[in-house]
Amino acid sequence: MPTVLRAESAALFEKLVRRPLKCVDQIFMEFQTLEHFVLGCDSASVAVPNDSVEFREQYLTKTSLAE
Repeated sequence: MPTVLRAESAALFEKLVRRPLKCVDQIFMEFQTLEHFVLGCDSASVAVPNDSVEFREQYLTKTSLAE
């Protein structure tokens, strides 16, 4: 099971924000994880499979996460 879906991860998030985890929070955390992964790959000069400008603009920009 992915870390982001484990009970311990949800409990940590709930402790940090002091409220129950909602679906929108789960989605936000998954996009944040994806964005950190892509930035790490960029830093290490490692290609991200199927990467494109469109992908980054649609899924990894702060404005798309707010919509």
